[in-house]
Amino acid sequence: SLSLSLVPPTINITPHKPHRTCIIPQQANTICLHPIQGTTRWTARPLVGSSMAGLPRVSSLVLLLLLAARPSTCGRHDYHDALSKCILFFEGQRSGQLPADQRLAWRADSGLSDGSPAGVDLVGGYYDAGDNVKFGFPMAFTTTMLAWSVVEFGGRMPPEQLRDALAAIRWATDYLLKVIAHPNKLYVQVGDPLGDHSCWERPEDM
Repeated sequence: SLSLSLVPPTINITPHKPHRTCIIPQQANTICLHPIQGTTRWTARPLVGSSMAGLPRVSSLVLLLLLAARPSTCGRHDYHDALSKCILFFEGQRSGQLPADQRLAWRADSGLSDGSPAGVDLVGGYYDAGDNVKFGFPMAFTTTMLAWSVVEFGGRMPPEQLRDALAAIRWATDYLLKVIAHPNKLYVQVGDPLGDHSCWERPEDM
C-alpha cells in the first residue's frame, strides 16, 4: 500500500517496491491506497481515526511521485503516460502571453493587462481551477509542492517530462516574483471571484 500522512512539516521519502512510500513520522491523519488484485484499479481506505482533510496538501507531491513510477507495475494500461499528461493541465491554466512552444494550441494569450489598474505588472501565473481568477496563496503552495517533487523525483523522470515540469514551475515563479516586487506590498489576488463565477467564458474573452 501507499501510505500518506497528511500533516506537515517533515516528509521523508523512502523507496519501497513496487512503488515509493511517503511517510511523515508524526501522529497524523493517514490514508492507504491499495491495488485491487487482478485489476488496474485502486481503492482508497482511511485508517482508523484518520481524516481526508489534509489531502490537498500532498496532491502535487503525489502527482510527481506517481509520474516517476514505471508503467509496467500498473497493468496493461499506460498509467505513466496518463499521469505525465497531468503536467499538461498546467499549460491549459496559463495566464499571460503564451510561449511559442505552448503545447495546447487552443489556448491563446489572456490577462495581458493584469495589474494595470494599480499601475503594476501582474501578467502571468495560473488561473485557479475552473475560473479565471489568480489566487496567490494556492498558486504559491502548488508551486512549492511541484518544485519539491522535482527535487525528490526529478532524477527518475524522463528528460522531456522533467523539462515540462520545470517549465510549469518557472511559469509560476516568474509571476510570484512580480507580486512581491514592490516595497511594503504583496499582491495576493487578481480578479473578482464573485463576478467571475457568475460568468462562464474563456480567459481569452475576458
